[in-house]
Order: sequence, then structure tokens, then C-alpha cells
Amino acid sequence: MGWLIGWATKDDLVEHLLRQDNSNVEVVDHSLRGNNLWMLCRRKDDGKRFIVLCKIQYCRDGGPPGRDWGYKDIDESMGPCELDCPERLLAQSDDDSRYGVPWRAACREARKEAAARRKFISSLKPGDRFRYGD
Repeated sequence: MGWLIGWATKDDLVEHLLRQDNSNVEVVDHSLRGNNLWMLCRRKDDGKRFIVLCKIQYCRDGGPPGRDWGYKDIDESMGPCELDCPERLLAQSDDDSRYGVPWRAACREARKEAAARRKFISSLKPGDRFRYGD
């Protein structure tokens, strides 16, 4: 599970990833969040949909001069560690793999916890006290 390096800019790399011509898989929807490119893909043979994460990175000294952008792809059946996949993509996935189902649940739980933190922080007023941690 290495990195593929060789694009001049991040935009070039994202464009390449979105227009890949794979005989059996097509990109249905996508979302770029920082350096995480989330793609909802569909298999042409059976119509099943699944999520692929392409982690994008500037890799100085990793590739040919001037072509320092690369990526590593991870599909949801591998249980990625990243949890910022958009709900609209999670809701469309048909993946029922051992890691895909709990990973999507973890994404939703992380989003719920982040929303609760934001709500709590926005409720604070100057002079309020709160305890952090144990």
C-alpha cells in the first residue's frame, strides 16, 4: 500500500482521479475536504456503490522533479481511519463488508460528537467555567 506520485499540482491530481477510465468502475459523486478526496464509486457490472478515499499529499523528493503530488487510495472495505466522509456519500454506499459498515457508523458518530462540541462551545459566554477532561 504505497503512494503513487507524479502530478505537478494538486488540481491536476484531483482531475486525474475523477476522470479515471476504469472499465468496471465509475465515479458517481465526490467531495474534496482538505487533502482527502472522497469518491462514491459504482461498479458497472452489478451497480454496487462503495466509497474510496484518496489521501492526497505533496511529496517533495518523492517523484520526478516538478511532479511532487501523489495519492494513496483506500476503499471503505479496508476501514479507513479518517472519519470526515460527507453524509451524502455515506448514505449512498451499498458496501456491506466487515469494515465498511462499522466505519460508516463511526463517521456518523464522529460527526455527531463534533456537532455537540460546536454547540457547547457556541453556548459559552465570557466568564463561564468548564472542566476539560477528567
